[in-house]
Parts: sequence; C-alpha cells; structure tokens
Amino acid sequence: MNFILALAGILCLVSGIQAVTLNDTINGNITIALTNFNASVSTINATINTADTNTLKAWTNWGNVILSNLTTLYNRFQNYPNIGIQSLATIISSLNSSLTSPPMLLGSDFNLRGELYPNIYNQIQESGDVLLDAAANMSTYVICTNDFAANCLKKYGANLTASPLLLTRYRDCVIAENSRIALIGTNMSSQINASLANVQTYFDLLKICNVPTAAALNATWPQLVPSVQCLNTFIGQIGGITTLNTYVSDNVRYPQTQLVNFRTKRCASLVQLDIEDTVDRVKASFYSCLSTGK
Repeated sequence: MNFILALAGILCLVSGIQAVTLNDTINGNITIALTNFNASVSTINATINTADTNTLKAWTNWGNVILSNLTTLYNRFQNYPNIGIQSLATIISSLNSSLTSPPMLLGSDFNLRGELYPNIYNQIQESGDVLLDAAANMSTYVICTNDFAANCLKKYGANLTASPLLLTRYRDCVIAENSRIALIGTNMSSQINASLANVQTYFDLLKICNVPTAAALNATWPQLVPSVQCLNTFIGQIGGITTLNTYVSDNVRYPQTQLVNFRTKRCASLVQLDIEDTVDRVKASFYSCLSTGK
C-alpha cells in the first residue's frame, strides 16, 4: 500500500514539475520571439532610414541642379520677353515651391511602421497565449493516479515548443521583406536621378538652338524665327518635366509597399493559423494518450 502511495506521489510530482517546466519554456519562447521580432523590425527600420536618406539626397540634388540650370537660362534671356521668359519665371517659382515639400518617404508609410508591425507583435502574444492555454488545459487533465499522465505530458507537451511551432517564424515573415524594402528605396532614388537625367537632356538640347539675333528677339512675330521657336519649344517641355518629382518616386513607393504589407500580413496570418491548428492536434493526441498511453 505504501509502495502504491509512493508511486502515486512520484507520478504526481513528476507531472507537476513537467507542467511548470512546460509553462516556463513557452513563456521563454514568447520572450525570445518578441525580442527577435523587435530586432527584425530594427533591421527593417535601418533599411528604411538608409533608403530615405538616399531618396532625400537624390531629391535635393534634383532640385539644386535643375534650379541652377533654370536660373542660368532665365538670367541669359531675362531681357528678351519673347523667349517665354514669363513661362520660365513661373517654372522657377513652381520649382522653388515644390522643393519645400519632399516626396513621401518609406519612413512615413503608416501601413508598415504604424500598423503592420505593431499588429504582428500582438499576434505573437496572441499565439503565445494559445500555447500557454493549451499547456494549462493539458495540465489540468493530468491526475496523480493516471499512470500515463507524466509520459503523455512529456511527449505531447514538448510538441508545444517544437521547432515547427516556434513563434520566431513571425520574425521570418518580417525580415524576408528587408531586401524588397531596400530595393524600393533604391528604385525611388534612381527614378529621381533618372528624372534629373531626362530634364538635363532638354537643357542640353537647348544648346542646339541658335541664339536669336537682337532683331529676332524683339521682332513682332518672333514665332516665325526658327531660333526663337526652338528655344520656346524646349523651355515649354522643361516646364512639364520639372514636375516629375512630385509623383515619380511615390509611384514607385506606394504599389510596392502595399505589396510588402500584403505579403507580410498574409505570412503572419498563416503562421498564426498553423499554430492554432497544430495546438488543436496536439491536445487531441494528448487526450487520447491519457487513456491509451500512446
């Protein structure tokens, strides 16, 4: 009789220790997952900051170079109103105004920093609670007189911390997009540089126009003078092209960040669903084990 009581006591003690250990292990995994997730977000933030620095550098250079060219052109022909000088003055004024409003940067994208990553952080905690609830539920079914209890909890409780269930997969969903975010930033700055090169082409084309004579510049019908027509044509085209910076980089940023947002969110949702599904199967196997020992 004493032997049986001693055995029951040992089984009870072992099961209790295993339950506490399982709970501690899961809590440890949650802490590790959150720490790793925060580290991955820090990596993403560093990538975003680098991209934004390069974009602002390209944008500032874009404005300075074009403004310098426009000012030189304006000073050259300011005394000749027939060379679209008023149009040129309007372009310079518009450009000066637009330079006070840089293009929207990756860091200002609310979907990533303001919504996506905080939501995934919460998902990690929610999945951690699912694991803890499962461990607590399984522990309540472990009675000291059940010969299978300790082995069942050891066998199936371990599945709650096995590699396929590691919460760090949430981190993988985030860090997998780091190279894509870096590429978006590279494309934003390169598009601004391409826009600058395009505008510079028109400034260069102005050089092929003959400088009109004083008589032609002050003629009643300057549009009949080829050299005046040449200058006015290219000056007008520069006006349209200098507005590119207001939308060219955003056309690169917005669709791509939306894609990053969608893919990361989907990945995190699949991880969460997989954890919940696996927990259900572990619990079912555990309950069966209590009566069969398997």
